[in-house]
This record gives sequence, C-alpha cells and structure tokens, in this order.
Amino acid sequence: MFGSQYVTNLRLEQIADRLDQAVAASDDLPAWINYHRAYQQVTDDGMQPLVEAFEHDKLGLENLEDVYQVIFYRSLLRFAYQQHPELNQLSGINQAQAREQFQRADKQLLSLYQKQLVAQLAQASIEPGNSRGRRSEWTNLALIQNEINKQKRHISQRDLFQRASVALQQLKPCWMMSPASVAQFIPPGAVTFDMVIIDEASQMRPEEALGSIARAKQLVVVGDPKQLPPTDFFKARFDQDAEEDSGEEADILDDESILDMSLKVFYPARRLKWHYRSRHESLIAFSNRHFYDNSLTIFPSPNNQFAVEYQYIETGAYRSGANVPEAMRVAEAAADFMRQYPHLSLGIVTLNQKQQELLLDEMDRLFALHPELEQYRVARENTLEPFFVKNLENVQGDERDVIFISTVYGPERPGMPVMQRFGPINSRNGHRRLNVLFTRAKERVVVFSSMKSSDIRPSPTTNRGVQILKEYLEYAQTQRLQTAVVTGREPDSDFEIFVAERLRQQGYEVVPQVGVSGYFIDLAVVDPERPGTYLLGIECDGATYHSSKAARDRLRQQVLERLGWKLYRIWSTDWFTNSTAEAEKLITYVQRLLI
Repeated sequence: MFGSQYVTNLRLEQIADRLDQAVAASDDLPAWINYHRAYQQVTDDGMQPLVEAFEHDKLGLENLEDVYQVIFYRSLLRFAYQQHPELNQLSGINQAQAREQFQRADKQLLSLYQKQLVAQLAQASIEPGNSRGRRSEWTNLALIQNEINKQKRHISQRDLFQRASVALQQLKPCWMMSPASVAQFIPPGAVTFDMVIIDEASQMRPEEALGSIARAKQLVVVGDPKQLPPTDFFKARFDQDAEEDSGEEADILDDESILDMSLKVFYPARRLKWHYRSRHESLIAFSNRHFYDNSLTIFPSPNNQFAVEYQYIETGAYRSGANVPEAMRVAEAAADFMRQYPHLSLGIVTLNQKQQELLLDEMDRLFALHPELEQYRVARENTLEPFFVKNLENVQGDERDVIFISTVYGPERPGMPVMQRFGPINSRNGHRRLNVLFTRAKERVVVFSSMKSSDIRPSPTTNRGVQILKEYLEYAQTQRLQTAVVTGREPDSDFEIFVAERLRQQGYEVVPQVGVSGYFIDLAVVDPERPGTYLLGIECDGATYHSSKAARDRLRQQVLERLGWKLYRIWSTDWFTNSTAEAEKLITYVQRLLI
C-alpha cells in the first residue's frame, strides 16, 4: 500500500500523504476489493498473464472480455487442429477445386444418363408383326413399313394404333397427346402406358382425364391449384351486360379439375418450391405473399430496380366492353418496345375478350404500316416465344420476357367514378385468373390502367378477385411489398461480420442477407457507380452452408448466375489462417469488377 516493504524506511510525510489519498478514495474500496477477488479468480483459472499484459501496457480493461473471447476461440481452434490433423490439409483452393470437379462430374453424369437412354432405345427390338396373308391382317412393324411406303389410301390412324400398338410404343416410348387425341386415336385396350403425366392439370376436367388414366399403370398429376380452373367463360359468348354485372355466369362454368380431385386422393402432395421464371423478385413477390403463403424460394436479383411498372391513362374510357384510349396507348407502347428491344419477347394480356380483339386489330394495322414491326413479329414467330395478344382466359402456360397488361376497366368518361363491374375478375375464381396473369413475365411487367387502386371499392360481398386487383394496382403504383434491399436479417455468423467490416473499411457499402423468400445471399456489395444494383454476392461457408442438406448446390449457383449475379466464395479455413491475405484477395476482386 505504501510502496515499500518496510514502512519504517519511509518518511512521515509520505505515510501521511498516502493515508490521505486512501481516505479520499474510500468510496472506491469495495470496487478495489472486488477487483482483487476477480484478479485472484483469474489467477486461479490460469489467465494471469492476460491481465498482466493489460496492466503492463496500461490497456483499458473494458476490452478484456473481447480479447479473452478471441484468445479462447483461437485456442479452441488450435486444439481442434491438433485433434484432427487432417484439417491442416484443408484449404479454400482445395475446396473450390473439389466443388468445381463435383459440378463438372454432376453435369457429365446427367449427359451420360441421356446418352445411356438413347443407346437403350436404339437397341430395343421392334415387334416385326404379321407380314403374311391379306394386308388387312398385317400388324406392328410390317404394317408401319407398309403404310410408310404408300402414296395414298392409308388406313385410319385409329386402326393403325389398334394393329401396331406394340411396335409404335417400342419405336416411340414417350407420347405427348391431348385428352381429345387419346380418345380419338387410341381404341380402348389397344395401348397401356407405364406412366401417364397430366400437366396443367388445374385446367383439365376429370371426364377429360379419365380416358388417359384408364390406359396407365401409374399416374402423375402436375398443376397449380392457385391458377386457372377449367372454364368456358369466353366460349359461351354471353350477352355483354350479363358478363359485366357480376360474373356469376362464370362461376357456373368453373368446374372441379382433375388436380382438385387428385389432391383429395393422393396424399401428401409434392410441392415444387423453387421459382425459376421471374428474373426479378418483384415479379413474383406479390403472388408469393397473396397466394403461396411466402413458401416459394425466390432467388434475389442483382438489379434492385422494381420490375413492375404502372402507367395511368387519364383519358381512358370504358364503354361497351372495351377501352379504346387504353388500347391505343398499349399498342403504341408495344410498337416502341419492338423497336427498342427486338431481342426480347413480348406478350399483351387483356382482362376481357373485346379488348383483346380491339388490340389485335390495332396491332395488325401497325404491322401493315411499319415494316420494322412486321419484321419483329416474323422473327419472333420462328422462336418458342412469338408475340401474342391474349385475354385472361387463355394465357396460362405462356411466358414472355415482358408482359403488357391492359386492365380495360375504368370510368365511362374521364373524371367519372368507376363502375364496380369487373366481369370475370368478380367470379368465384377471379383471383386465380389474376394469379396466372401476374406470373407470366420473366423480365418486366407494365400495367396500363385507366383506374387507380383507390377507384376500386370492394364490398363485404365482393369476391376475392376484385380485392386482389385493387391490391396489385396499389403494388404497381407504390412499388412496395417485399424487396431485396434490406431484409432486416442479421448476418448468420461472426465470420460474415468480419468480412463485411473489412469491406466497409475500404469504403464499400455491404448489405447482409440479401433476398426475399427462402434463399439469401450472405453479403452483397452495392455497386458504387450504379445505385440500386449489387456488384458482387459473397457466400461464406457459415451457418447456411453447413445446414444445407444437399452438396448439390450447382443448381442454386446456376440460377443466381442466370439472374446476373457475380459470386465470390470465402472459405472459413483460409480466413482463420490468414484473414489479411484473404481480405486483400477479396478487395482486389471487387476492384477488378469495378474496372
């Protein structure tokens, strides 16, 4: 206390001064006692050198806990390396090479499966059939070859399927047919399939499917119960006033589908949760929330600009089932699009048939007047995604880069209130019709409307479709729902925090956990030259990586790269070994992307 082993060697003034200091600091005595108790505990636990190092360099003890954490985990890591020497052989380079090798082998395996199947089919023996006697008694391959060599007087296809069914299946083991074709061409009992797959099953009535099912040993039913049910809404060609009043007639024609019946019998149903079509999350986010309970896995886009555009037509007027000013605006925008983006596909969807016919006539007029537009149409005809103008009822199954939507309905004259009549939208399944419409685009949706969301006033008795239309218009107007800017999610690990901090020290803006639903990129570096766009996505082998049940993450990477992401992976083993070198490599890569 007095700074000497022998008090008698001290001068009286020194003792008195020291006692005065002790009395003046008497309030600190409990803290001093607690400090010594803690010091003794630290000494007993073998950590005295740590405290002595702080005291020697006069460091602030408030950092002692953080330093202890670092030392503890480094010691733990060192112990792990001692217990498992194979970890010393592990490096990010080796991991990356192994990962790339696995991905190449995985792709090669898929290709080999295809070649193996082709080889097996090529070696399959074809039933020769009967080639003797009258030609009317010939069967299988003999009959097929005879029909091929004929110039005229062919037998009916139904007769061919009856007499040559075995050889036909051996030649072509996979058949693609509509329900009507099955009934027309395949006599009962002539052909049996190992498996029948019904696609777009939500639009197929049970009576249409039964003929195919009866010819199968196994059945797979594929469809979306949130999309369009079987309907003859526009085939019925009702009186327009009846159509616009309430949509009740449409309810009568909305039948139960084979998908609805299958969901009751086959349990549990397998759900496909990855969403591939939309290249920006804003194109599917609305349907994901309102129809799929946010259960879809949506991959974020590196371009954070909203992909749903709203264009209000102030002069729009809805009369006699059509909106001429709105149709003219849509046609004009379509012409501009074809001139500016000849490499992108375009589809126009209207909410009723009269507007579709009006737009078809106007587009035909423009194609006749402007050769460059006709050139676009002809060029797209030779692809899988030709230009189309369709109504709400027949767009299911289509997809295009860009979709223009004409909502049709609006005031009878500008400035008048909007009559609350929305045709098929107000039917029992109107919301399912809209869900089909909202999910057709890959790149962008442009909504042309003579209404604002506030013009739609659902009542308690209004069907859900009207409410969904109102909310989608609000979504397009405000550009608000879930976006990939900031999720509010914390980084998955301290490892990610360290990496982000190194980037921020270099002046880069870093956003953790970028995504919307189901899949999140650990860290995203904002492009300083293009606001709203991410320059780089960084994936760390942290909690998300280790919790994955599949090593086959090649598909995720393919989806992200198709969306335009540049990806960079950091391995924790390299970071712990030499974080400075790994940080420099990362910074260099970011700088190279900027250049």
